[in-house]
Amino acid sequence: TLEHCNVGLNTVIYGALKYLEQSPCVEQNPDIITQFYSEAKKFELKKNEILQIINLRPTTPVELQLIIEDSETRLTETQS
Repeated sequence: TLEHCNVGLNTVIYGALKYLEQSPCVEQNPDIITQFYSEAKKFELKKNEILQIINLRPTTPVELQLIIEDSETRLTETQS
C-alpha cells in the first residue's frame, strides 16, 4: 500500500540523514564546494573522484590514493 511505501521511504531518509550528520561532509557548504571544485580542475580529476573527495573529505595521501583511480600515474608526488 501507499502508506507502507511512505513508511519505508521515511525510514530510508531518516537513516541517510543520520549518517550524513555524522560524516565528514556535514562540514561542507556551497562556498567550500565551489572553491574546492575550482582548485581540483588543475588535477584533471574525474567527476566521481571529485564527488567522493567532497563527500569523504580525505585527510591522508593514502585516502586520496584510494579515491583517485591510477593516482600513482596521474599525479606527481607533490600533487598527491
